[in-house]
Formats: sequence, structure tokens, C-alpha cells
Amino acid sequence: MKLLHFSGYVQTESSLKLLRAQYGNTDSKQSSRFLEPEEYTIPSLRADYDSCDSFDQVRDVYLPISCAALNVKLGPRSWDDNGRPKVSFVVYALDNLSIMLDECDWMLQRLFQRSRINSEWRNVVVRAWNPPAVRLSIANAADKQTIVCKRTDSGETRRLVFEESKLETLLPSSTKLDACFFLETYDYRGSAGIRLVVHNLIIHP
Repeated sequence: MKLLHFSGYVQTESSLKLLRAQYGNTDSKQSSRFLEPEEYTIPSLRADYDSCDSFDQVRDVYLPISCAALNVKLGPRSWDDNGRPKVSFVVYALDNLSIMLDECDWMLQRLFQRSRINSEWRNVVVRAWNPPAVRLSIANAADKQTIVCKRTDSGETRRLVFEESKLETLLPSSTKLDACFFLETYDYRGSAGIRLVVHNLIIHP
């Protein structure tokens, strides 16, 4: 499993290079620094993905992304996947996030096509909606669970007990939140593309 991140802030040409770091447990993943979309540069992303020879090589590559003040378009939706509950919700994509994800989509789709996989590629940014939107997936597994927090009127942030049954109440349409999430790739049941898996949410009052 690989994590892509910058070392420090973007200031010089040398600092634009993406660094790879190995991690093998949740604690080291949690300690990674989540970057805002504009901190990732297109030349750096292209250079890194172009170094991959197959789609298999990027399935375990994660990009940590941080976005503030996102607005919920569609609240949580649950479905059953072979007995495993899945939950996701839709937020409007800010311009800087759309630009970054479009570039990643383009690069990964090229690599996907070269691998001659028969699955249908699905773009991560949904432009059928105006403004464009993206789907965020909630993690709820033994080794990975989304951290849900609530910011009070006084500015204090409190962690909530994770309960999937209450997410619909916590995240109705028009809710504003901050989110840190990982960009992951998938190829499952005839569909492939980018999945955005939430590491933590901070729900605004």
C-alpha cells in the first residue's frame, strides 16, 4: 500500500515532486498530511502516474486530499454489497477539486485502457449536475472507519460516536462540512474508476 504526498509546502520547483512513502497500518495512514487540491500540481501527478506500467500498480496508491466548506447535494445513501453495507453521499465539487480530479481521471483512464480491462470507466466528477459534484464514500470496516466530528457554535470540534443509522440525520442536503479523504482506484463488477473514501468529516453547525 502506497501513500503519495508532498514533503512540506509548495515553494520551490524541487518541492513539487511527489514523494512515495510506504505505510502498513491505520496509525501511519492517519498521520499523513492531507493536502488541498491546489497543492498537487498537474506535472507532478503526470510524472508519477506515467511511471506506472499497469492499472494494477496504482490500485494501492492513495492521494490524501483536504477540502473545506463543502456543501452536501444529496445526503447519505445505503445499499447492500454481498452482505456488506455501503454508504456514500454527494457534495458539490469546488473548482480546484474538479480540476485536480479531472486530471487524475484522465491519467488513470489512459492507464486503464492500456491495461485492456473490459470494465466501463466512470468519471469521478459528475458534470450532469450543475454545479458538478462528486460522491464521497464512508468507510466502516474493522481496519478503516470514517471519523465523524461536529463543530459547535463556539468553534469547538467534538468527535461523534460512529453510527451509520444516524448519518442521514447528520448529513442532509445543504449541510456544510470539511472533509479529508483518500483518492483510490477500483475495478469491480464491470465498473472501474476513482473512489473518494472519507477519512474524517467535520460537520459545521
